[in-house]
Amino acid sequence: MYYIDDNGIYQFVPIDHGASFNSNTLERGLVSITPEETLIHKPLMNRLGKRSLLKDELYLLGLEEEFYFRVNGCKNEISKIITQVPLDWKIDKAHISAQLESTLFSDSWNKTTFETFLSFIQIATNH
Repeated sequence: MYYIDDNGIYQFVPIDHGASFNSNTLERGLVSITPEETLIHKPLMNRLGKRSLLKDELYLLGLEEEFYFRVNGCKNEISKIITQVPLDWKIDKAHISAQLESTLFSDSWNKTTFETFLSFIQIATNH
């Protein structure tokens, strides 16, 4: 994905959407991805930025703040997104909203997700 900043400059933004919604149904519970399923351990990551940043505590704190900011942004938009689901899909929109709130947007899942990310960073920077 590309991001165009306010100055019209294009920036490459790596996104790991393959497991964004758990690659499964929410009824089966959430499962963290493995290191092999993330972009962090791919050769491309060596070209995207300085690995030394991934050992910088202030940088990682900034990433954590950004993570929670983005998660809350998604959470705030989910009801709007669900209202756009076509009626012919015949899904229980109230059920889906409640399910997302209690799983994907739960504090415990978000904590687990960020801690998993940090463990992947640690593995990557030690190789």
